[in-house]
Amino acid sequence: MKHIWQKRRTILLLAAMAVGAADVYYKQNKRLMVNRLSLNVSSRIPLRIVHLSDLHGAQFGRQNCRLQQIIAEQNADLIFFTGDLLKDNGRHLQECVDFLALLAQKTPLYWSAGNHDHCCGRFWELVQKLKQNNIQVLLNEMVSLTIKGEKIHLLGIDDKQYSRGAYRAMKRGQNVYRDYRQALSLLTQQKGIKLVLSHHPENFALAGDKSYNQYAFDVMFAGHAHGGQFRLKPFGGLYAPGQGILPQYTAGVYGSGPYLVVNRGLGNSTFPFRFNNPPEIVVVDLLP
Repeated sequence: MKHIWQKRRTILLLAAMAVGAADVYYKQNKRLMVNRLSLNVSSRIPLRIVHLSDLHGAQFGRQNCRLQQIIAEQNADLIFFTGDLLKDNGRHLQECVDFLALLAQKTPLYWSAGNHDHCCGRFWELVQKLKQNNIQVLLNEMVSLTIKGEKIHLLGIDDKQYSRGAYRAMKRGQNVYRDYRQALSLLTQQKGIKLVLSHHPENFALAGDKSYNQYAFDVMFAGHAHGGQFRLKPFGGLYAPGQGILPQYTAGVYGSGPYLVVNRGLGNSTFPFRFNNPPEIVVVDLLP
């Protein structure tokens, strides 16, 4: 009898540990957080942007219904998605496109590419499907639009620091950054609000004379760093690709003229777990 009770107690303990682990995983990886930011720019009227990044094929409810509902509640003027919609295996492509297509039915949505989108082997299929669903794809392109009488210029930079060789070069500190100075110079010549979509936050100020922060635009939106994966006080994020250990740009706002907004991302890629770093939706109010 004593042996049976001990066996039951062990089973109950293991079950409790499993439930506890599942709860921790849910809170760290599936509990969505809305991060609200306000930035003063050269706008004459308030504008609201929902910034998303690094979904990596993740699902938050059936057909991402939880994610869709939270985004709809923000009443945004624009939605930006700054890369890594997919994992590098290319799975769930149609589901991810369908998710963005639903958002784009109500709010103009602009998408720029990430490294996993390029490496998945289905990049041009993805681009074609996004365009077919009224999603504006920006691959080294600038577009101009008018919202509430305000002129807005968007430059989507397709950084293309994506090959395996490029990542190995990054780790050795030998990566050669591509030159987007001509595109950035053209952006600065425009009148109105000037915004940049780019997957890689390190290119804002860590690319030497090719760094984007040398140019007079308003805000750059980026992802990729996954918040540093594990976040610990007082260090912040512990590791980010392209920046290494204790990365400088992982979450929130940096700079002042221009600003950099880094989204911690929604899903996970190579490493499947976050800590003190829940998936987030960033809501940015651009104020006069």
